Amino acid sequence: MILYASDVGNGPHFFMPSCLRGCFDTGNYHIKRLEGSTYVSQMQKTIDLIRPVAESYAEQQNLKLYDLTLQREKNGRVLRVSLDGDVTLEKCATISRMLSAWLDEQPESLIPYDNYQLEVTSPGIDRPLKTQKDFASQLNKLVRIQTKDKDETGRRNYKGRITEVSDTAVTIYTEEESAQFTINIDNVKKANIEIEL
Repeated sequence: MILYASDVGNGPHFFMPSCLRGCFDTGNYHIKRLEGSTYVSQMQKTIDLIRPVAESYAEQQNLKLYDLTLQREKNGRVLRVSLDGDVTLEKCATISRMLSAWLDEQPESLIPYDNYQLEVTSPGIDRPLKTQKDFASQLNKLVRIQTKDKDETGRRNYKGRITEVSDTAVTIYTEEESAQFTINIDNVKKANIEIEL
C-alpha cells in the first residue's frame, strides 16, 4: 500500500509502503556503460564519492547512514541509501530530494549505468549486520549468523543471542545447545536480526 506519493514537476517520485521501508526517486540518469574491472572500480569510486554527501544529509535529519549500495536488481539498477534512527516518510522524502538534486549537478560519468533508481529507505527489523558497530548496537538481540569458513565440525550456521562484542569478534549464546560461540567478525558472511514473535 502506498502511504505517500508526490510529483514535483518532472522531477522525482517518492513512495512509502505501509512498513515505512522506503522512498524512491524514479528519475533516470543517462550515462555510459562500463564493463569488467573498470566497471567494478568505477562503482566503488561512485560509492566513495556519494557516501559523505549521504551521511551529511542524514545527519541534518538527525539520522545515521546505515548502508549505501549500488547494484543490479530484478527491476533494474538501484542506488540504495539505508538510514538508521527515527526514520519517517518525510525524512526519507527530504533526503531523497536533496541527494537527487546533488546527483543532478554531478558529471554524467559519476554512476556507470544507462539509468538507475534512487531509493532512500530504512533497513527494517531484519537488517543485515556487517560491522563491529552493527553487532554492538544489537546486544542481547537474537541473530542468525552464517560464517565464511566452516569450523572444525563443518558448521557455518548459528542462531543465538548476542552476549558480548569485542573489537574483532561477536559472542552469541544458543539456547538449544546451552552453549556460547565466539565468531570473528571478519569471518561473518551474513548476519541478520531474527524477528522474535
